Amino acid sequence: FVVREPTIQAVLPSVQKTFWTNVFGPIFCGKTLLAKSLCAELHLRPFWIRFHGKSGDVANLLLQRGLLEISDATNTSSLNDICECVAIRLKDTNCLVLDDSPELAQNLDLTATLAALGHACERHGARLISTSTFQLPQAVLTHFANPPQNIASPPFEISECAALLRAFGAAEDVVARCAPLVSVT
Repeated sequence: FVVREPTIQAVLPSVQKTFWTNVFGPIFCGKTLLAKSLCAELHLRPFWIRFHGKSGDVANLLLQRGLLEISDATNTSSLNDICECVAIRLKDTNCLVLDDSPELAQNLDLTATLAALGHACERHGARLISTSTFQLPQAVLTHFANPPQNIASPPFEISECAALLRAFGAAEDVVARCAPLVSVT
């Protein structure tokens, strides 16, 4: 079951062109749901690291801890070695979703960690999907031969809101009253 089917089909060609897709947009526009739906559409098993409300410094620590766990490397391994192990593990059927990423332009350490991860993923054909209220900054995009894609998450359409409400068992009268309220189109 994929709720955002029209949106998925619209963004899928862009997602398939690159190893890293950043889905950005305002709060509650469906970025995380879009990331989940993309993983399902591409038949990928995602590893999730969620940064909701975390500062760049805390997000960097969470990311490094998550990468270490995914890689099965030791604490004494270098960041580049850990990222290589992660990329090898991700390629083919897995992906890494970085959910609710903070603004990168304000944190050089987090940007450096993501650049190391991105380079390893680009080399091994592994896939990254990030969600954020921010676009990836130009300083990150220019690091790669095949630059990551910033894709704006369109707001929920009324039909998507209705499908989501029905998926959670809402009665039709509730769907009829609420779907237009949730949609911002």
